[in-house]
Amino acid sequence: MKVSNNYFSVPYLQKNSPSFGSTSHTYINKDGIEIGNDSCLFREDLDWKKLVDYQTTHFKDKDKVNIIQFASSDGSEAYTQIMAMENFAPQENSKKFFPINAYDIDKDIVDTANSKLFNIVQSDYQRAKEYNVNIADYFNHSDTWCKTTEDMQMNMNYADLMEEAPESFKVSKQLTDKVKFHQGDMYKVIKETNDNSDSVILCRNILGYFTNDEVKNFINIVKEKLHQNSLFIIGSFDTMNTNIETILSENGFVKVFKNVFKRV
Repeated sequence: MKVSNNYFSVPYLQKNSPSFGSTSHTYINKDGIEIGNDSCLFREDLDWKKLVDYQTTHFKDKDKVNIIQFASSDGSEAYTQIMAMENFAPQENSKKFFPINAYDIDKDIVDTANSKLFNIVQSDYQRAKEYNVNIADYFNHSDTWCKTTEDMQMNMNYADLMEEAPESFKVSKQLTDKVKFHQGDMYKVIKETNDNSDSVILCRNILGYFTNDEVKNFINIVKEKLHQNSLFIIGSFDTMNTNIETILSENGFVKVFKNVFKRV
């Protein structure tokens, strides 16, 4: 079975780049090729409750807040953010943050996200439990392996060889109604973004694959597009592999808490 690792929303990322150390969810595209996805629910490098509490207070005077996610992959991060807001913010305070607009450059993984099917492994359950989130409230078991077309089936014997064989689920409307998945390049999307100090941009664990000069060029674009008080959120892979925190501070951003920065 062929494996493709070329699924990140990063213009210069080469195939077979190393994982940045999270849970691997595995899917099958329309051509029967296995596509990998190194994302997970409630990824540990962001305090999701703290984010919900902060953005609810920070944007309390805004009628609408635009959340944009890059390298959205299979929907793990969008679903995490929605579940966190559902659990930690009153409905009247959270609805202005939806729908989330989630972008990935890879069509296969966007098709997977739009299939409304999702693969979950045991470590996803554990991370959700730490936030008192019950997976069963948002996902229903499916007898179809998560894939991008109706006529492709996963070789289940292969799953038995995996350390954490995933289970396939149908995603509830409670989640799918609150996110829109799009194919798109983050450079183009950010340049077309209209901000009125009401944006949250999640660009997590992407820029860590860039050189520092490429990071500077991208942050320069972000700086020009985001107005005061909008948020820019990164991941620990970015901070470990680039000087991104210094670059952000030099370009008009202040750190709010771990991996969360505010335009000033």
